[in-house]
Amino acid sequence: NKFTSYYINILYFFSITSLIFYLILIVSPGLRETLTYSVAPFFETAAYSKEYAVPSPNILIYTLNFGSSDSLLRNSGPFWEPGAFAGFLMIALLFNLVKSKNLFDKKNIVMVFSVITTFSTTGYIVLFLFLIYYFWFISESRFKQVPIILIFFISIFLFFNSSFLGEKISNQLSYSQGDVSYSDRSRFVSALVDLKDFLEDPIFGKGVNIETRYDEYNPYWSHRNNGVTDFAVKFGIVGFCIYFYSMFLSFRKYTSLNNFKSNYAYFFILVILLLGFSEVYFYRVFFISLSLLHLGLDDSEDL
Repeated sequence: NKFTSYYINILYFFSITSLIFYLILIVSPGLRETLTYSVAPFFETAAYSKEYAVPSPNILIYTLNFGSSDSLLRNSGPFWEPGAFAGFLMIALLFNLVKSKNLFDKKNIVMVFSVITTFSTTGYIVLFLFLIYYFWFISESRFKQVPIILIFFISIFLFFNSSFLGEKISNQLSYSQGDVSYSDRSRFVSALVDLKDFLEDPIFGKGVNIETRYDEYNPYWSHRNNGVTDFAVKFGIVGFCIYFYSMFLSFRKYTSLNNFKSNYAYFFILVILLLGFSEVYFYRVFFISLSLLHLGLDDSEDL
């Protein structure tokens, strides 16, 4: 019953620490270099064996991965990249809104600012949906249409005027044109390649072993960053439906025990799928735990 509270508090803590580091590193590029090249090497591990990527330098509670653009400093928090930080933050926001019933709770405000500093494409899309859901279904303000309209126009403006939204999505879509076998592994290319694999074994999937999926394994061309389609390929329709229906049961029970909107569980699932479209999340223990949470939640104590 305390699982969600612990999770919210952990992400709240990392939001605060990440914002402190982020703001300091913006005004002090020299410190950024010092941490990256002089301090971070003390935290390297020899246990990392990824074949196609090198882990980002980190100082344990903060990862020094600022994205691919030199002009846009992105906040990774303690995670492997900014988009992952945004994803875990959005789940904490989803949970905490159920508890607080108020978007302007201090934890929510801090975590929203942290999401903004990630400059994550998926993070921003989900954040816009989250804000619209709040003002549409939860806010009791007589003027709630005003922030909805404002959010809509801000999202349109950012989409057409920022490199990490409209331009990035357009570029990734362009990679999916033509033969995708050897295209850059964008989210859309990954989805198209996965679709081909999925249709070969749609019911029970191909399994998680590399040998069941690739005739000639290549660490780059076999890489996937679309967690939804990759999961469907490996577990098929049966495994996919069981997993996400179990997650839905957890969200429905959590919202019910907190006397929250019944349709929020559907929104939870929508957000989870949107987040998974850009990260291979669903084999991680935290997400597996979300599918099991409904088995342990009860109303014998406060959530």
